[in-house]
Amino acid sequence: MIASPTVATREIKHPNTIMRRIVFQHLYQSDARRVLFAQENEFIDQCDREGLDKKLSDRGWKHVGLVFEKLDIVDDVVSTHLKGWTLARIAKVDKAILRMGVTELLYMDTPPSTVMDECVEIAKLYCESESPAFINAVLDRVSKAH
Repeated sequence: MIASPTVATREIKHPNTIMRRIVFQHLYQSDARRVLFAQENEFIDQCDREGLDKKLSDRGWKHVGLVFEKLDIVDDVVSTHLKGWTLARIAKVDKAILRMGVTELLYMDTPPSTVMDECVEIAKLYCESESPAFINAVLDRVSKAH
């Protein structure tokens, strides 16, 4: 799994936020391992440990699956909206959050403001200090374009 957050962990209580954090962690872990899949049993076990119900666990696993199914499209969209960066140059944690957010913006029925807020909050926990603003800007451009 991903290392501890870079700042003092704020207690995450909302089940949807917990689910997104687990989605992010599995996307990051897959990228770090250089594999384009995640282990469903590991995902479901983590959701169970976090106290998520089956409906939310299933939604999270669907989210992970959508990222991998649509990865080429998602990465193209992210790349199109990066300014002065390439996908290969950004940190793996930032990339995982952007992939998660862009997939949710494009393929899931979640309000854009919710997607951006949740991704920024996860970035505040796991990324460098500049990353939340960077991620917010990229997701905002994607949201306005799509």
